[in-house]
Amino acid sequence: MEIEIHGFNATIRNMPITEIDKLCSDYLGLEPEEFDCTEYGNYKTMKYKFIVANGNEPHNVKEKESVVIKFDGNKDVPYVFLRLKGSFFDCSPKFRLDDTIKFLSKYDYKPTQLDVAFNDDKSCLTEKNVRHWCDFSYDNCTGTLVRRMPPEVVTTNKKLSRIQLGKASSKVNHGTIYIRPDTECFRFEIKIKDEFKIMFLLKKYNATDTRVFNKRSKRLLVTCINFVTAASKRKGCKAKYKMTGEWKAFLGSEVKPVNWSKLCKQKVANRTVSDKEVINKRVQRITSLIKSTSKKLKSNHAEKEVLNAVGDNIGFKLVKTDTEPYF
Repeated sequence: MEIEIHGFNATIRNMPITEIDKLCSDYLGLEPEEFDCTEYGNYKTMKYKFIVANGNEPHNVKEKESVVIKFDGNKDVPYVFLRLKGSFFDCSPKFRLDDTIKFLSKYDYKPTQLDVAFNDDKSCLTEKNVRHWCDFSYDNCTGTLVRRMPPEVVTTNKKLSRIQLGKASSKVNHGTIYIRPDTECFRFEIKIKDEFKIMFLLKKYNATDTRVFNKRSKRLLVTCINFVTAASKRKGCKAKYKMTGEWKAFLGSEVKPVNWSKLCKQKVANRTVSDKEVINKRVQRITSLIKSTSKKLKSNHAEKEVLNAVGDNIGFKLVKTDTEPYF
């Protein structure tokens, strides 16, 4: 099995617009002036396109949007959205995600999506068996992406196009199974949108030594979808589920699913955030709420009205000492 990262989205707060050029040139390996840029006031969008092969014909090429960076300076805190698409990873073999994450972590950084691809480079899986497992998922599949709805097998002229796992609109994760035209082997793509799960995969991530990442990625895969024998599933005991031979060969060994509930409890037990940090974050949210509410009232004394209303509800008189308006 070959495992690769094939997409990454993140939001970064408090990053100055001047740092975007450094992000592009020093970490993405792209010069800022090579981006297509549009600006409107304090809002800026940057897009970069790579020239990639169109299908299996090497001489048939097209431009494909690969990087999107959006900067919003109109918010109370500068806000940057970064999106690295699959074509960026295909065309940037020297890119190091670990170094980029270290740079982004200097600011208020939050990963919002991570795409991980699993390639059957040893041709362990056959189309006949994969389609059978998905068509009869009640007997052969387990996992979070098949728990509520069975895999959707999509065909074109009776040929397998893809197998959809979950809904693309999911706020947690979803996936796709298909046969790559260039290798004629299966490829599983899982898109993770939950921050806790993304951080679980990227913890101690090292671009030159991916053993920990690969091990955790396999556990994530079998948590999302796992192919087991019908006989073992009929017993109704998850601990006794037995992987099919082809699937086990694809994974390389027996792999245990991730127990997210257990990890969440450990995270809460090991939390080291001080009471002061928690209070500061809550005060920031309250302050932002007061500011945004004042803007919506659009009156000459909006700030005073909002502060008086809050004071009446909590039994205190709030007085604005700063003479500068909120907006």
